[in-house]
Amino acid sequence: MTNNGILADHSGVLSGPLQISLDITNRCMAKCLHCFNKSDDAGRADELSDIEVDYIISQICDIKPFGFCFCGGEPLLRLNSILKASVKLTSAGVQNISMVSNGFLFTREVALELKRCGVKMVQISLDGATRETHERLRCLPGIYDRALAAINYLEELDIMFSVAFSPTKFNIEEFPEVVHMLKNYRNIQSIRVQPLMPLGKGKETGWELFPTESQYRILVNFIQKFQRKCNEEKCSDLKLEWGDPVDHLFRMREQNISQVYSTHILSNGCLSVSPYLPLIVGNLRRHTLKTYWDLGLGKVWELPIAEELAGMILSIQDMADPHGDRRARFLDSNIFIDLIDDNVMSNPQHFTLNTLYDSN
Repeated sequence: MTNNGILADHSGVLSGPLQISLDITNRCMAKCLHCFNKSDDAGRADELSDIEVDYIISQICDIKPFGFCFCGGEPLLRLNSILKASVKLTSAGVQNISMVSNGFLFTREVALELKRCGVKMVQISLDGATRETHERLRCLPGIYDRALAAINYLEELDIMFSVAFSPTKFNIEEFPEVVHMLKNYRNIQSIRVQPLMPLGKGKETGWELFPTESQYRILVNFIQKFQRKCNEEKCSDLKLEWGDPVDHLFRMREQNISQVYSTHILSNGCLSVSPYLPLIVGNLRRHTLKTYWDLGLGKVWELPIAEELAGMILSIQDMADPHGDRRARFLDSNIFIDLIDDNVMSNPQHFTLNTLYDSN
């Protein structure tokens, strides 16, 4: 850290990002009303093959990040790839392996295999204290009972887990009951909540799905009071986390943090600057992760286009309607530039929203 608390540039020291996440698939059996990346049962036509996933995992093993996460879609739809990759990552010295899941495909045997192969943490989605509420959002009969069963398997097998709760206008009042349901589990680390994002299906659904400001205020007050009581009485190790999906965009822009510490890989191999920005800066089918890192991935936030896109989003509302900017049509689909093939770092001013807009 620097003296003023801003992260220093360690690009000359790091051999790659500290945290890497991979959407191992974009397929999912649920039809969640709020899904920001539009996962469904079809997935992407251009998803990585098993051989390509294995090749990318080998690249990640060479970098040895501090942490790695299997994301999706529903990752367990590619269970064999996860197990093989986890063994490979563990053997290479990557210790903090995690995954996210809706819990639908969990069995005791699956949980046991994940633990045996090196997965240390699993995040399960639970969006209500009742079956009706959770399945109203997830649009998949039976998913509530299976999510609870997954949590119990993780607890039984002594695997650390967390829970993600997505607040909507119709489920947000159930959050205290969800906390009450989970607070006595030994292996739960946190329950994470963040504002619903108007992206993907969430944008298509419309604002009627989104909680009111008053509902959000009550939720945040509950979280603060719960944590204060736990700190004072040491009654639980459970942490309630209120996340801000645009915080990293603000920090990168306002605090002049140029160094990238995490990298997200999409299910087709694309390198995403942020899950919440439509900017792709390469594809691992073209070049290796290490090559991208050495030639600019670690300093991608220095690019004018990354700063411009981040500057258009000051709140979650801006994700849906960024100030009526004429260039905002770019937010409806990904902007693809390749750091290496397009020689971006040598001529960054050529890659701005204005130049790209005018050229189209």
